[in-house]
Amino acid sequence: MEEAQNQELDRSTHFVFQHRVFSLEGSYFCRDESAEPQFYMPLGESMAAVPLPALRREFSIEDQSEDGKLLDIVEKSLGYVRSIRPNDNIPTEILNGTASWSVTEGHRLIARGKLTLQVLALMTGNQDDEVSDLERLQRLTEDPETKARVDEALGEIAERIGLGGARKHEVVNWIDHLVDELSYIEGLRDRFRDILNIIAKVAQMGAVYKEDRSIMEDLQRVQILIRPPMTNYNNLFDQVDAQNALTAAQTALT
Repeated sequence: MEEAQNQELDRSTHFVFQHRVFSLEGSYFCRDESAEPQFYMPLGESMAAVPLPALRREFSIEDQSEDGKLLDIVEKSLGYVRSIRPNDNIPTEILNGTASWSVTEGHRLIARGKLTLQVLALMTGNQDDEVSDLERLQRLTEDPETKARVDEALGEIAERIGLGGARKHEVVNWIDHLVDELSYIEGLRDRFRDILNIIAKVAQMGAVYKEDRSIMEDLQRVQILIRPPMTNYNNLFDQVDAQNALTAAQTALT
């Protein structure tokens, strides 16, 4: 039954292995604490972690075999997903370079608004602090006066980089391409806001169980443990925003 099911899956899009070791129930691939890819498989009551080189050696998996090639893809894929189980989909980042999460038109609007207003601010010398306010950002980008100023700024950029006003559409195309890329960042930012809700819920639980010492101790540990990764993610988004501003500045001042 399982072999028939595996044959129905496309090996070009799924992790369909042939060796029986990969059919062990509960087995999966994941990186260990040192970021090395491991194959975890049940061994009695525990899970055994086998490094991929040892896995190839112990089970005679040749590098150029179908399973050997899939293990290469597993190693690359673990840079995009946390774990992989046999028969899982191969991440789209590996298949065609696209992100594995979706974006909405709202994400594209925010990305376009941020980028165009950054370029406009750099061209005019007036940095608008409203760029960080997403609701006002959407209103500003739909404003006819703002659209006219942005159009003028894009024409000036085309002149500065030697394209000339007649080829302003090439700058517009570049902006459109960059907007598509940045919209995925905005999609991630939305997901991160959902994660931030955890902090609010922990605070709410603290208000409810403030008289229960044992629960409060657990909640305090959660708050302590969650703070560093939240800070790290905030820093990553700040770095992306700073890099986008730098890209806009380089384009405008070229």
